[in-house]
Amino acid sequence: PNARLRLIAEEEHGIEARSVYQHLYLDSDDETGKSSPSAGGKPKGKAKSASTIPLRECKDPEDCVYLIDDAHLLGDALFRTADGKQYGSGHLLTDLFEFGGLGKGARQTIFFGDPYQIQRAAPQESVIDGTFQALRDVAHVSLPLEHIIEVGNGKALLGNALTLVEAMRGERFSSLELAEDDSFRIVDARTAAQELQEHFRGDPFSVWHLADTNAKVAEFVRWLRPRLYKSSPLQVLEPGELIELSSACLPDGVKFSEARQVRPGYRYCVGDVGPSRNVEQILKGRSDPIVFRVIETMTLEGASVLASDHSGEVVRVLENYLTAEKPELPADMAIAVRVWAKPSRHQNHEDPETTDQDGEDESKDEAGLPGVTLVRYGYAATVHRAQGMSQPLCYVNGDHAAGRHSDAYFRWLYTSLTAAGRTLTLFNYNPIHPFDSI
Repeated sequence: PNARLRLIAEEEHGIEARSVYQHLYLDSDDETGKSSPSAGGKPKGKAKSASTIPLRECKDPEDCVYLIDDAHLLGDALFRTADGKQYGSGHLLTDLFEFGGLGKGARQTIFFGDPYQIQRAAPQESVIDGTFQALRDVAHVSLPLEHIIEVGNGKALLGNALTLVEAMRGERFSSLELAEDDSFRIVDARTAAQELQEHFRGDPFSVWHLADTNAKVAEFVRWLRPRLYKSSPLQVLEPGELIELSSACLPDGVKFSEARQVRPGYRYCVGDVGPSRNVEQILKGRSDPIVFRVIETMTLEGASVLASDHSGEVVRVLENYLTAEKPELPADMAIAVRVWAKPSRHQNHEDPETTDQDGEDESKDEAGLPGVTLVRYGYAATVHRAQGMSQPLCYVNGDHAAGRHSDAYFRWLYTSLTAAGRTLTLFNYNPIHPFDSI
């Protein structure tokens, strides 16, 4: 479904893959939407504006079969990025069926997915059970995979997942019995707090804290960082701490391949941290400049196999995104950052302080860095964001905002189990039975 899962498939599992977005809209390994339609062929339909990436012309063999994994993450709701960029019609599944001529020719698709995970799409958009296909009058067959493959000694982890599946199938949410062993533990909050600190000090790349909301993720980060880093005052980024790269605000003309530091979903340690400063960027049609804060340079230090090839790489970081409670940017700020990050096209190369009289001031590429990287603290995430990813040790905050006697809670808990590579530790959890609220 996306670039993050493509990287995991390739680098962790050795499977050659492309993201759906890359195949439908982009002409190379560029995942940013900056490239033009495929050379040698006109796009299907004109771009509505400069911020619309048109659907490519399909040149796949007429009898090809598309294999799409993690298909429960696909939906057809209108999607635009924070800075107003739109891929094709903005409706991914509609574009996929249009691109491949599915239902109209010999091309076929096999969707692999987990119907018990948190759903990203409305029920009528489900391709797992064929609802979306039926609405488009496209023939389909749904095949449930029932065979269980036991891996390792995680009997309680697997057993609890199956218990949750059976409850969701039977719509039985009044009680839940969870088994425990070395792969699935239920502990009190004090024990979890002590263990989390020890893990993040000893082997930070092995552990992850998961919660149900961004507010709880931010609360955990605010609690943990002062306990790990004793400097006073605590800086926004401390050397040695854990971060996750989310994406980048890249100026027009800069491709993903040139912004090598953007590895969505990958975690790194912070090396050296440069100064930060306020930036004011004027946008057309806005009476006041857009103000944001940028950390000019930050060094990535790889402490894992996946991060080692980027050790020593330098990026420019948007502080507003790092410290925001929700991992998103206001639309105006996203546009302003992208505009500001664009190197001046009228720069006088002999005198870096001199520019042509076109309103451009100093060069926006002082550090030679393409764009601005969006990073988050790498200690915690919502279960929703963790879908499709895993870490060896997952600590899940079982305190959920919604009612626990519901399909939504059972689905959320089941999804959290799938993120645990070796052990899941559940805390702040109250047993579920008919009288638990008394």
